Amino acid sequence: MEKMTHPVAASKPVSLSASITIGVDVSKNHLDAARHPNGDTIRGANTRKGQTELLRWIGDIKTVERVVFEPTGPYHRTLEERLASLGVPLDQG
Repeated sequence: MEKMTHPVAASKPVSLSASITIGVDVSKNHLDAARHPNGDTIRGANTRKGQTELLRWIGDIKTVERVVFEPTGPYHRTLEERLASLGVPLDQG
């Protein structure tokens, strides 16, 4: 996974009590994710291994209010199924 950090947002600390939203841009080959409100981003492969790395990056699912992504034909389905099986709150834009 390739970690990307927004230079301004990275300096803002986020408390665990904050409402965290993860946005994921799903494409055939990649999962690009961003964490709100601190702006951290990550890119990984749209594979089972990439999903595992994304889940590690997300960390404690209990601190996440929702994961948002847009359904993209067949490309989002395995991610959606995996997140749902873990009880992650999903919001399909």
